[in-house]
Amino acid sequence: MPQGASPGVGLVALSGYPARTVVAWPLLARAAAALALVGLAVGAGRQVRTEGHGPKWRGRAFGTAGGVLALAGSLVLWALAGPLVVQRSAPSRPLCTDGVPKICVWPENRRYLPELRELSERAAALPAGRFRVPAQFAEEGLDGRELDRGNGFVLREGEVWEVATAMAIGTAAETVPLSCGREGAGQWELIAWLTARFAGHGVPASVHGGPPGVDQEAVGRLVAQPEEVQLAWVDQRLPRGGDCG
Repeated sequence: MPQGASPGVGLVALSGYPARTVVAWPLLARAAAALALVGLAVGAGRQVRTEGHGPKWRGRAFGTAGGVLALAGSLVLWALAGPLVVQRSAPSRPLCTDGVPKICVWPENRRYLPELRELSERAAALPAGRFRVPAQFAEEGLDGRELDRGNGFVLREGEVWEVATAMAIGTAAETVPLSCGREGAGQWELIAWLTARFAGHGVPASVHGGPPGVDQEAVGRLVAQPEEVQLAWVDQRLPRGGDCG
């Protein structure tokens, strides 16, 4: 199933993220077009194999013409039916971890709750005087906002690293004063450290890429160091008391 903002013709809808759902009417329109195409191919093939211009040939010619009309009509229905995959309505009571910060997911992703609970506990263990952690993080679509716009995290291939990344970005945005700017190597390093801190380890082998200009291996080694070593490293990158200097 197409996951981004460009759905294409929407012929595949067998898998996808829980924030999206398949609509019945467009699915039926596509099925009708497929059946009409198969019927046209069979009818045209029989006409080609029929010799002469007798009643049988004329009957199959009319059948082929009917198949063309059926295919054209089904394609019109396809065009009018709208997208096959649409944003799903959020549940009134999503599944969430206990405590603060709260991490909420779609019911289909309940199996991630133990790992997400650990992420929440590590975030809550950050020194309160130095960091401001948002009270809640939600999977994409649970808040009803538009998809594919960075509104919430996505759980990909059984990995919660992206959840930790979203939590790190949100925490850095709340912690670093807007007047200090939120760009540059120091900000990206802080986000990388927060991500590894929440995840409890460095970047996994299944995840490629990362913040620009950040030594991910060094950050992975850092989160294994004693707390005072990590906080001393953070103090070099985190403005204190609104001082951006």
